[in-house]
Amino acid sequence: MQKNNTKKEKDVYIKQLISPKGLVHKYLLSFSLCVLYSMNITFVFAHDVLENNAVSKSDAGIKYDAKSIGTEYLDNKKSDVIIKVLVEQSNLGSSELEIGEIFLPAGLNSAVHSHGAIEIFYILSGQLEHIVNGNSHFLKPGMIGIVRPEDTVSHKVPNDEDCRALVIWAPGGEIDRIKKNYNIRPIN
Repeated sequence: MQKNNTKKEKDVYIKQLISPKGLVHKYLLSFSLCVLYSMNITFVFAHDVLENNAVSKSDAGIKYDAKSIGTEYLDNKKSDVIIKVLVEQSNLGSSELEIGEIFLPAGLNSAVHSHGAIEIFYILSGQLEHIVNGNSHFLKPGMIGIVRPEDTVSHKVPNDEDCRALVIWAPGGEIDRIKKNYNIRPIN
C-alpha cells in the first residue's frame, strides 16, 4: 500500500487485514511485516516469530532478535494485571512500537487514564469494555480497540470471565512509563 492512497482505500485495506481471513487474524502471533496506514500514522508490526521467516539483520542495518519468546513479565499486585512483554526496544532494536500480551482479571475496573502513545487492543479471549473519552465499546475476541494519545481510556472486564489481549503501543516507551507500577520478572 502506498502512502498517497485515499482514506477509503486505506480503510478497505485495514478491514481486509483484520477480517477473520485477514493477515492480522491468521498470523496474530507471527506478526508478518504489515504496514497499517490509519489517521496518517504508520504502524510497522514486528517480524515473524513463529515461522522463522525473519528479516536478516543486515537487511535493515538494525540489530534485533529474529526470534523471541518475549523479554519479561510485568505483574501488578494491586489489580492482578499481568503483561508479558513480547516486543520492545531490547529485542526489536528500535522504539517504533511495543507489543505485549495482557491478562486482565474478571471484575477489573481500571481508573481513567491516558497514554503517550497510540494503544491498540486485540482481544484474544474474554470480553473487555473499552471506554474511550466516556464512550463505551464492548470488545469480543477478534475485535480491536484503539486509543489515541489525546484520548482518555478506562477498561472494565465483566465479573464472569478474564480477558486476554494483545496490546500494541506506537511509538514505544509505554512499558518504561508503566513499569513503576509493576513487579518485573524474567521470562524463563
